[in-house]
Amino acid sequence: FDFYRSSQLEEAINQIKTVILVDINELTRVDFAQRAVQSGAELIIYDHHPYHDEKYQFKGIIEPVGATSTLLVELLRQEDITLNPIEATVLAIGIYQDTGSLRFLGTTHRDAQALAYLLAAGANLTVVNTFLERPLNMEQQQLYNLLMANAEEKWINGNQVLVAGGRTNKYVGGIALISRKLGEVYGADAVILAVSSPKQVDLVARSRVDWIRIDQLMRAFGGGGHAKAGSAKVKSAQLEEVLQKLDNMLPDYISPPLTAKDLMSSPVKSIKPEQTISEAAKLLLRYGHSGMPVVDEEEKLVGIISRRDVDKAMHHNLGHAPVKAYMSRHVKTVTPDTPVTQIEDMMISNDIGRLPVCDQNILVGIVSRTDLLRTVHQEYQGKFSTNFRSQCPVLGVDIKELLLQRMEPDLLSLLQSIGRIGERRDERTFLVGGIVRDLIIGCPNIDIDIVVEGDGPELARELAEEVGAKVRVHDIFQTATVVIPNGYQLDIVSARTEFYAYPAALPTVESARIREDLYRRDFTVNAMAISLNLDSFGTLVDYFCGYSDVKEGLIRVLHNLSFVEDPTRIIRAIRFSCKYGWQIEEETYGFMVRALKEGRLKAVSLPRLWQELKQILTEDNPVPALSKLAELGADKQIMKGIEWNRPVLDALTLGRQAILQLKSAYPITPWRIYLAILLSPYSLDQLRELLNTLVFNKKNKQAIEDVFSLVKNLPFERVMDDNFIMTLHHHCRQIAADTITAWAALSGSAAVVQKICTYLTNREKLKPRLSGSDLLALGAKRGPGIGAILKRLEMAWLTGEITGPGEELSLAKELIREGSNNAHV
Repeated sequence: FDFYRSSQLEEAINQIKTVILVDINELTRVDFAQRAVQSGAELIIYDHHPYHDEKYQFKGIIEPVGATSTLLVELLRQEDITLNPIEATVLAIGIYQDTGSLRFLGTTHRDAQALAYLLAAGANLTVVNTFLERPLNMEQQQLYNLLMANAEEKWINGNQVLVAGGRTNKYVGGIALISRKLGEVYGADAVILAVSSPKQVDLVARSRVDWIRIDQLMRAFGGGGHAKAGSAKVKSAQLEEVLQKLDNMLPDYISPPLTAKDLMSSPVKSIKPEQTISEAAKLLLRYGHSGMPVVDEEEKLVGIISRRDVDKAMHHNLGHAPVKAYMSRHVKTVTPDTPVTQIEDMMISNDIGRLPVCDQNILVGIVSRTDLLRTVHQEYQGKFSTNFRSQCPVLGVDIKELLLQRMEPDLLSLLQSIGRIGERRDERTFLVGGIVRDLIIGCPNIDIDIVVEGDGPELARELAEEVGAKVRVHDIFQTATVVIPNGYQLDIVSARTEFYAYPAALPTVESARIREDLYRRDFTVNAMAISLNLDSFGTLVDYFCGYSDVKEGLIRVLHNLSFVEDPTRIIRAIRFSCKYGWQIEEETYGFMVRALKEGRLKAVSLPRLWQELKQILTEDNPVPALSKLAELGADKQIMKGIEWNRPVLDALTLGRQAILQLKSAYPITPWRIYLAILLSPYSLDQLRELLNTLVFNKKNKQAIEDVFSLVKNLPFERVMDDNFIMTLHHHCRQIAADTITAWAALSGSAAVVQKICTYLTNREKLKPRLSGSDLLALGAKRGPGIGAILKRLEMAWLTGEITGPGEELSLAKELIREGSNNAHV
């Protein structure tokens, strides 16, 4: 190609047929090109900067990668064009330069792949380094010294911004390189340079934080760029005018930075100076902290005690000593308004992992290194030791659309009311637990659990008053239940954390924040929340990769001792696996098997085991989960002395078949049928002892005990006899269908189950029309024969001999004619 100066092109605008912009997409920054396009020239753009000008149609590629050279490499590869080493080197320089050698935050995997291709094509790194590591030339060095002399550090909305201006007699290139070097010297959050030459003022800006919007600032001066780097050319302007305009505009493009208040955890677990080292050791173990602030009676910070110092003191038998004897007294602290950048600098320069947040020396929170990493880099892997993967969508996923699509409008309105009340009370509110999981996978769920970072019961009272609902409050447990007139029931609790004093114990509960509340849950798929507050309504809160696990169908515990702390999670894991068709993650499965080998379920009380087992028995098909528990040997730990062997599992399958056949005709209670089958190996005395332990009501106890009576009094081999239905009806006229179904399933015979289902179906349809008075009117004689005829008519209905009132009347007349007053059924 021939090269032309822009002044030459100005004279031949109408002759330009095509304008190709590379690494720039704003025509307003290239005057002759804009006029050429306006005169009809075709526009082609290859760029990686955001595109904002919708005025012109163009061909080409604009995509968000780290370097435009990456787009060109991809295009060349698509066209199967082979590069020689010189061409590969030139393109590699572009990628290395624009991505900061693959270190800038805008770098993508596509840049790395393109660079790998160029290296394979012979890109020469010696030449690349010559261009990348070039020193400032004489003119640039003079400009650098001038700008450094004129540099002014400004604090704008809590951000340190370096602004420098200077004049040159002619245009000097490489201002972006100078801005980078000045940024390295000053360490400011942003550097903005204004350089005046005879024809224009060049603006170059770069930032190291997200909340200084460089691209928008530069567009205000007619330029553009990235979120963190940009430039503009301001023609026919004085340097002083540009600098003054910068001063006026900067506050509009710089958001207040995140501060310690935004990052900190609160309330803070602390200890008093007079408490013993032994107490400190227990608290550090309970909460998994590596250190704990020490506060006096007025909650003023007086020191910090570290786990390392506590461990050493305990090793030397100093558990009785007071904490104040070994605490560190000179503690680095921050205030709630300390910017995140300053917190980062303090942690790095002082090599500390946590900073107490104090307001007039009162401890109000604490910022950990993990809090900082999560907020600054948005790659939070969790505050806790967990089993989830390192790569996952953590915070900020917006699932508001799912709420709008899959949630009933009245429930959605209710959740919005909760968010408004929380906003009014300055409390964070969240929808949590299984309903979040099921919302993502599209399953119905009306178990509505709300967590409040604050006073849950008080928020529940306000909600009940606002919507005219009933509320039951348990202040001691910081829980409340709100019953809405339209039928919804909400459980509202204060955010809390749990500590298990010993394996399988009931947890000790304390107030906490949403992270700790989610961490106490069983599996990652249940450890998600949806923010309800107005400023973040519909935002998913997911510290433990639950969203990814839901999408992949994986059940994963949050930490390695999960099944030791609460062995009932074993039953729950199997239930979820079978209900959703999910896999139990490999390590989680190993922890589960180990817990069963150690007999962990044996330590759990029978009522707690039954609570989990009943959840399985109320599923549409509990047989796979029960079979899996039996396969793992959990059955013998859940019901001591009982093995769910093949006959029992077969009976469960037959029971389910009967339930499916009968549920449309009868108000069946499936769990009673399944439980009676599971308990069938027990003796009657053992059964009654167990039912008393579970505190069943009289109706449930009787229904299950009656199964045992039927097994004893009605041998299965008689079922297929012709007159068995008469015998069965005689015994079971008043017995619940659940009981008879369970008894039939225990026969192990599909034929028996089918015959009993037919009997129960006919019994439900049993509608004799004729009474004793009707029989007398037809000519029957008074006496016991009346009852015999009525029983005979009832059996005819049950066996299908008669199916309507007319047939019933005909049979009654026939029995009377035959002198059936003394007939036998």
